[in-house]
Amino acid sequence: MCPRQLPIRDSCTATRDTLCSTGCPRGHYLAPGNGTQPQRSCVPCRVCDEGYGTVQECKPNSDTVCQKCPEGYYSEVKSPYEPCLICQRECGPKEVMIQPCTPLSDTLCMVYCSILAAVVVGLLAYVGFKCWTTCKQKQQLAKARMGGESSSSPEGEKLHGDSGVFLDTHSLQEHHPLNKAGPRADPPLYSSLAHPLQEEVERMLEAPTPGGKDWRILAQHLGYLDETIETIGWGEAPAHTLLSDWSAQEGATLEALGQALTAIERGDVVDRLNAPVEVSSVV
Repeated sequence: MCPRQLPIRDSCTATRDTLCSTGCPRGHYLAPGNGTQPQRSCVPCRVCDEGYGTVQECKPNSDTVCQKCPEGYYSEVKSPYEPCLICQRECGPKEVMIQPCTPLSDTLCMVYCSILAAVVVGLLAYVGFKCWTTCKQKQQLAKARMGGESSSSPEGEKLHGDSGVFLDTHSLQEHHPLNKAGPRADPPLYSSLAHPLQEEVERMLEAPTPGGKDWRILAQHLGYLDETIETIGWGEAPAHTLLSDWSAQEGATLEALGQALTAIERGDVVDRLNAPVEVSSVV
């Protein structure tokens, strides 16, 4: 058996006596024995967590004693030896306090010029991002205009889809004064519709529908890319933006629009287009 102040290095065996150590290594202490295990051995010292400091360091015969850092003190490390440190009371004359002292961290100060520089960099980054997104939107709309239009169906012919809805272009042509001038008039354009009817169509496409077949689905059938559709959706009147952009393209006829509307099963909008309406004059 080893003396009380010395730990056991090797226990006693049938052929060898107990070997005692000269002392515990750094970071260990000699744990007290008990009734079932009277022999003492070296065990690791307790480590104080962040926010706690060492009140009594680990010694050869005693463990570390930790205590939570009081107000005005902090500890940022885990250690069996480091005590709580005094917080920085105030920042310098050219500094701004970013965060007051807490048990886990010291007072955080930053030079005023550094804060100003960070704000300027942030503003420049924001302006650059807005310029980039604006240019991207313009490029996407330009690509959409160059995408081309699907061919329109013959007059009075049933359009694509299974809805059974017809686009009666003949009735629309009868209300266009220029259609009577020659033996064969050009198909009416969407832009020739009266503005009140255009606004009504836009409202119908922006209104919620059970199947979600709104202006977004129409834009897909008109050949717009997903990125362009998302860009259009950022505005306050996406259906107006879509149809205004599409009507500026070649072949933006009522037949082409009716074909796309029938394909997405929006017969209600097609019926509204087929109703007798007044159209504005075309130069």
